This record gives sequence, structure tokens and C-alpha cells, in this order.
Amino acid sequence: MKLFKFFSFWLTLFALGICLFNLFGYDDKNLLLFLTSPILLALEDYSSFFKRFISHQMLIWLFYLLNVFFWYCIGLFIDSIVHPSKRKKMLISLSRIGIVSCVIILISVAFYTFQNSEKEISNILKHPDKYNEQSVQIAAIKSAEDGYGDKYVDEMAAILQTTNSREVSNSTIYALGIIGTPNSIKVIIENHKDSDVLIYSLQMNENTIISMINVNQPQNMINAGIEATKLLNFSSFIQPLSNIKNNYPNKETQEKAAKALQQISQNPQKNNPKFNID
Repeated sequence: MKLFKFFSFWLTLFALGICLFNLFGYDDKNLLLFLTSPILLALEDYSSFFKRFISHQMLIWLFYLLNVFFWYCIGLFIDSIVHPSKRKKMLISLSRIGIVSCVIILISVAFYTFQNSEKEISNILKHPDKYNEQSVQIAAIKSAEDGYGDKYVDEMAAILQTTNSREVSNSTIYALGIIGTPNSIKVIIENHKDSDVLIYSLQMNENTIISMINVNQPQNMINAGIEATKLLNFSSFIQPLSNIKNNYPNKETQEKAAKALQQISQNPQKNNPKFNID
């Protein structure tokens, strides 16, 4: 058969074989799938982006499609060299495929830009139940890193209070740590649920915590700050805690400060140098 003479046939068959091998569970870590497809290796770092919009299983099927598409194009290119008489027809096919690919890429870029706009981030944080967990995680961190997360601290607090996902909780607490305002630290303390990133998020905000344990702050803010000091045990907290203990008018808060002061004094710590406040 004439079909057997073309590399596009054999390379497509090869790609299909790799996909079937993966589909039947013989390549459970996807090593063969990725190592035999340069286009998938290039896209590996963007898999989290795709997961914002499609399920993991759908993503695998997309990878299968891209793998077959890639090797079919390589086959067409080789065929155009090996079979000069058919080169024109094959180059036309490649051109059409290239145009379609460019259109898909442009649409993807536009979609990505829209999804990462503040308006869309706001929608995700305000209505997390309408989006998948990956989208909520990315939205929280994106808003914090881009400098407008402080506008959504209340929404992040609501997410922490309602989510059952440890990953969403960790990402939200990390985002609140990046925001680094007294209010965001207060939300962390009130909703941390022994998060894996709790200490890291507090460490990066030593100065903020010191500002929270000030006699001029509201009582609920001071109490949250005191709880934060007990989690870190930094020696820099000793002086402001002493001021609370001796000068704050509320006895209950004074007692909390005294207990925190006693705990820290027994084993005072210094912050990680990467978070040095000096």
C-alpha cells in the first residue's frame, strides 16, 4: 500500500502506540509519553495552567492529541523531503496546520490574559465554589503577588472557613502571608488549621506582627498578634509583649501577653536570615 511509504503514517502510528501504552497503565509516571514528545516536555511547566480549566483526565487526552499531532507534522516534513513530487501538497498541508496552530495559540494567550485579569481573579475569590481548586489557589496567590490581594482578604478568610482542601488552604495562607498586612495576619491566625505553610507565612511578617502587639491597636488585633508570637518565639517580640503586659487596660489581654512572654523567654529564637527585618 502507498500509505506504508510515508513517514507521516509510521510516525503517527508510533505516537498512537505510545499513547495506548500510557492509556493502559504501563507508563504510570508518563515518562515515556513525555520523553518521546518534545512538545509535551515544553508544555510540562504549563500543565497547572491547563488544569485551571479542564480535569486531569481531559488534560491527558489533550497530551495524547498533541503527541499524535506533533509526530504527524514531523512525518509530513520528512515526507516532503523524501518524496519531492508530493512536496507541494505536503507543504500546503503543513501550512494549513501551522495556521490553525497559530490561531489556537493566539486564542489561548487571549484566554490566559483574561483569566489572569483582576476582574476574573476577583470573581474566582468571591465565588470559589464555581471554580476548581486549582483556579482558587492560583487566584489567591496571583492577587497577592500582583499587589492587590489586600482588597480580597475577607474573601480569602471566607475561603479558609469553608474549604475542605488542604491545598487550597495552604495556598490561601501563603497568599495572605505575601499580602502581609495586620488584617491578613489576623486572618491567618484565626483560620490556619495547622497549615503546612503557616510558619513560613508568619516568618516573612515579623515586622507586621510586632506592629500588631502595640497598645494602640484594637484588642482583637493584639490578641491575634500575641497568638502569632507564640508560634514563632522570636526574641524581637519580648519588648512589645512586655508593654502589653504592663500597660494594656484589658486584664485578659495582659494575661495572654504574660503567657506568651513567659514562653518566649524560656527559648527565644531569631528569624531566618532570609526574613531579617534589620
